[in-house]
Amino acid sequence: MQSWVQLQFVTNSADRGHRGFRIQYRIVSEAAIKEPLSIVGESMFTGCGGHSKLGQLSGEILSPGYPTTYPKNSTCNWLIRVEAQQRIYIRIVHLHLAPTIAECERASLTIIDGYKHESSDNTRKDTSETSQAKFCGSQLYYSEEGMKSYLSSANRIVVRLATQDGPAFSMIGEERIGFKIIWTAVEGLIGESVNPERSERAEEASCEGQFLCHGGQVCVEQVHGICASRSRLCIHNSLVCDGIYNCVEGDFSDEQHCYSKEIITSAACGFSLIVLMMLVLVCCDQLRKRRRLRILIKERRALENGKNGSRTFAPYSWFQPKQ
Repeated sequence: MQSWVQLQFVTNSADRGHRGFRIQYRIVSEAAIKEPLSIVGESMFTGCGGHSKLGQLSGEILSPGYPTTYPKNSTCNWLIRVEAQQRIYIRIVHLHLAPTIAECERASLTIIDGYKHESSDNTRKDTSETSQAKFCGSQLYYSEEGMKSYLSSANRIVVRLATQDGPAFSMIGEERIGFKIIWTAVEGLIGESVNPERSERAEEASCEGQFLCHGGQVCVEQVHGICASRSRLCIHNSLVCDGIYNCVEGDFSDEQHCYSKEIITSAACGFSLIVLMMLVLVCCDQLRKRRRLRILIKERRALENGKNGSRTFAPYSWFQPKQ
C-alpha cells in the first residue's frame, strides 16, 4: 500500500516437494483507497467515521455524541488525505474518554500515519512501516506542550476511535465528554531539514507565497535557560484569520493580528462616514444660504418696484387743473 514495493526471494536449497509461490498485484490510484470500515454499537449515534474532501485544507473531527457522551462497542475511522506534497498536522483541542489513562480498553483515540489494513486472521502480521500515536484517559495526562499534537510523515492519516464501553458513571455531568480534533494541511516544516547545506533562510524562501507561522520558544525553566523552539509550519494563506488556530500548539500567529485588522477596517469605515456626514451638512448649509439669499433678493426687488410705482403713478385728482 505504498508507491513502490520490492520483493526478494531467497533460497538455500532446492526442494521439489514445494511448488513455490505466485503473487498477483494491482496498481490503483490513492483516491481509490478508502478509510477502514466503521462500526457503531448504538444505532442512535451518527457521525462515526468519514473522510476529508478533495482540496480541503483544514477540518474538525468530533467523536459521536460530543460533548455529552460517546457510543460503546464502536470503531470509528476518519480518513484525512491531502495533496501528495503536503503533510497533516493534528491538534487535539479536547480529550476526555475515561477517568484514568489506564482505561484504554474502555475508549482510546489512535492516529495512524500511513496505510494499514487490519485482517481478521490473527496469524497475519502487519509489517508495513506505519507509525501511530495512541491517546487514552483525559487531556490532563498530556499537559506538556506538544503532547496533544501529531505531524504526519506523508499525506494520509486515519483517526480511529475504539470503544468497548460508554463513559464511566463518574463522568456523567462533565462539561465535555469525547474528543475534538483540528487538522491542517501543512505545506512544509521549517527547520526540519537534515541537509546541513540548506539554510533556514532557504527553507523560508520555499514557503514564499504562503503563511509562515512564527513558532517562537517554549521554556520549561526560563531561569536555567531550558527552552526549546516551536516548529514553524508553512500553511496556505487562506487559513489565516479563519477563526481557527492552524499553527502548532501554543503558536497563535495565524490569528494574532486579525482583531487589529478589524479595528482598522471599522475605524476607516467610521472616518469615511463622518466625512460623508460633514459633506452632507456643508451642502445643506450652502443650499439653505442660497435659498435665503434668493428670498432676500426677491423681497428687495419687490420693495424697489413698490417705491417706483408710487412715484410714477400718482392719484388722478392731484393733476386736475384748477377752475
